[in-house]
Amino acid sequence: MGPVVEKLEREYPNVNFVYVDSDDQPALPQRYGVLGLPTLILFKQGKPLDPLVGAQPETNIRTYIEK
Repeated sequence: MGPVVEKLEREYPNVNFVYVDSDDQPALPQRYGVLGLPTLILFKQGKPLDPLVGAQPETNIRTYIEK
């Protein structure tokens, strides 16, 4: 998903993309109930929205961001 997310980072400059290495930060996935990798979680006003779990095509990620 890396290349797709990098492309979307350029297309959505108002969205902050943050990558978390779950091996280096094991408390974060646990805190947000991450059960599978990769997982994309959007936050709105500091609150997590429903996660998008698993490798996804660009159209799914784009729809998730725009929703």
